[in-house]
Amino acid sequence: MSFDIFKNEILGFAGLVGAKRAELFKTIIGQFKSSNLEMTFDNKSVNFKSPSDAIKAGFYYVSEDRKVDGLFLNFNIKFNMAISSLNKYKNKFTRHISGWKQNEDSNYFLKKTLLKTPDIFRNVSTLSGGNQQKVLIAKALSANPKIIVFDEPTRGVDIGARKEILWFNFGI
Repeated sequence: MSFDIFKNEILGFAGLVGAKRAELFKTIIGQFKSSNLEMTFDNKSVNFKSPSDAIKAGFYYVSEDRKVDGLFLNFNIKFNMAISSLNKYKNKFTRHISGWKQNEDSNYFLKKTLLKTPDIFRNVSTLSGGNQQKVLIAKALSANPKIIVFDEPTRGVDIGARKEILWFNFGI
């Protein structure tokens, strides 16, 4: 398989259940190992050893199963939005994590994703499926990726949330 993706493009993959779509995505981001995967990004050969390597390089994977691969359900919205990009919240001098910067970013993405919750301190497990999915998308956007790989971004959400997710403006 070979494909090219350029700036502002959307590439879609379709397949029946069991077609190994998720496995392909997880291989791209380094969660699964492959000896014959060749990728070039920004004119450089890349081969991620882990999902955190992929995030550092600007790739982000939004899993089809938010409860298993995407969210920390027993933690709050703020924690979930910040966990993939903690380095951007570190103070250069003290190396401490800035809580106010996390709050600022979390509230920004809360508004941008139309998340329906009173505040960022709500436990993610208390949210509806659609709002949990919006937290997952906000988590991806907070990492400021160059490429987001969405695997079934509207799976398990109601029609209203599905519409909001599909019409969301990712060009924040």
